[in-house]
Amino acid sequence: MTIYSEIKLRRPTEETCLNIEKIIDKYPEISASKALTRYINDVSRTEQIIIDLTNENRELKKLNQLQEFELYSVKLKLNDIRSTYGRLNSLLTGDKNET
Repeated sequence: MTIYSEIKLRRPTEETCLNIEKIIDKYPEISASKALTRYINDVSRTEQIIIDLTNENRELKKLNQLQEFELYSVKLKLNDIRSTYGRLNSLLTGDKNET
């Protein structure tokens, strides 16, 4: 915990300690305070990415709902066309059983 006395953290969490140590291991030339700054920036970026992905997911769900509604509408129209074609065909052929 000597690293943390340099940056005067009060009771850092295990996760914070591990992440700062990973950063220091990856970049041995930086100080503990720079590692903490980098960690804070990484957490902020990660939180923003989560927010962005959540918003994108919400938008994609809305788009999916619209596309499902459009597909349903097209299926209804297709059924109407098939029904109309069947009636027209029976009229043209003189078949009274198909309606």
